[in-house]
Amino acid sequence: MEDRTMLALNMIVGKDDHNELDRCLNSVDLKQFNEIVIVRTDPCTELLAVCEKYTTKHYFKEWASKEFPYGDFGGARNLALEMTKSKFIMWLDADDILTNDVNKTIPKIKENLHNCDYDLLSADYHLFENGSVSRILSRVRFFRRETCHWVGAVHEQVRPIEKEKHLVVDLKGFYVTHKKIKPHELSIDRNLEILSHELVKNPDDSNIKLNYGNELLSFGGASKNKEIIDKSFKLLKECLNYPDEEIHPINKVMICISIAMQLLYGKNLLYNISYSIDKKDLKIAENFVRIGMSFDEYSKFAELSVMLGDIYNIRGLATKALNFYNDVKGKKFDGIGTQKTAFYGDIPACRSLYLCYEQGWYEAALWYSNDVLKYHPKDKEIFKLRLELLEKIKKKDSRCLNTLEQQSEKPLSSV
Repeated sequence: MEDRTMLALNMIVGKDDHNELDRCLNSVDLKQFNEIVIVRTDPCTELLAVCEKYTTKHYFKEWASKEFPYGDFGGARNLALEMTKSKFIMWLDADDILTNDVNKTIPKIKENLHNCDYDLLSADYHLFENGSVSRILSRVRFFRRETCHWVGAVHEQVRPIEKEKHLVVDLKGFYVTHKKIKPHELSIDRNLEILSHELVKNPDDSNIKLNYGNELLSFGGASKNKEIIDKSFKLLKECLNYPDEEIHPINKVMICISIAMQLLYGKNLLYNISYSIDKKDLKIAENFVRIGMSFDEYSKFAELSVMLGDIYNIRGLATKALNFYNDVKGKKFDGIGTQKTAFYGDIPACRSLYLCYEQGWYEAALWYSNDVLKYHPKDKEIFKLRLELLEKIKKKDSRCLNTLEQQSEKPLSSV
């Protein structure tokens, strides 16, 4: 009788991935998997040794070919798929890890997989950057082997071969943490080569154009290369004109967010306000924020509200800025695309605090400081500022009391 509980782990690994692969597999409860299938795209002995440490089912595939001279992620993943026998597959990258709590959920997930009719199931993907989780995405993580395959030379996605039965489901505590060891710039360079070649072969492919535009923006923003940034803007603007069937409205909103963020914050990973921004760039950023807001899906994204608040803040329109910072409340961080955790609480709280302080709205500033402490509970500067605000409020109240007493026939304290 066929074992319907079979679950395989699929991975592909490349040049200099041996340390990351060892860390990844050491974090996984491997006894939950009937097979561990790894495809190597680099022949180095260190990588081979790590593969042999964990499985006998490891295979080599040349990274480059005549059709894909700069590499083919989808082809490597499909080879792993081809060499797998299990009914269901979970995939990981070498720079991913699983926590102990997540490992404990796998047995229950296996039961659920074999009691559902869906071919693909999604889970959260935590991107760990600068010491904390900066973004949470939703990615297809488990899929049925016989009905699915990988599509794309880079930024590849698992898709159903025929009819789609895609369900985004909460896997009750299951998530994958992405923690890079190697510099991010290395993957950008590689991806740009692949996408540039793919776009020449498929100039009208909206998905390739979107991915290429996003990679160019990452590269240009990191290197402050205006020529590359302008090229990325051109490609991404073209993507906005594709029908919704080819580029989903959510992706169009994310394009608007990416362009506006580059104009407003540049390489600044803390997203601090730049009051010296060129007025032309400020206007272009506002246009893209408003285009993003024109989609029904905009309500999902706090980034648009915060950025419009920043634009009004830069222009000195404090009340309008504060209104948009407050608009963030109630927006749900649900791991869609470019959603960044800080925009869903930390950034608007800090912006509101300091804006009210600068305007002399000390009672409001004190109120917002409570929100800031939720995200920075040990920040001594915030506690120092709160004491200053309390003193200012006390002096302000005292002045008001003195003025009222002067206008009265007797001291208010005796009333």
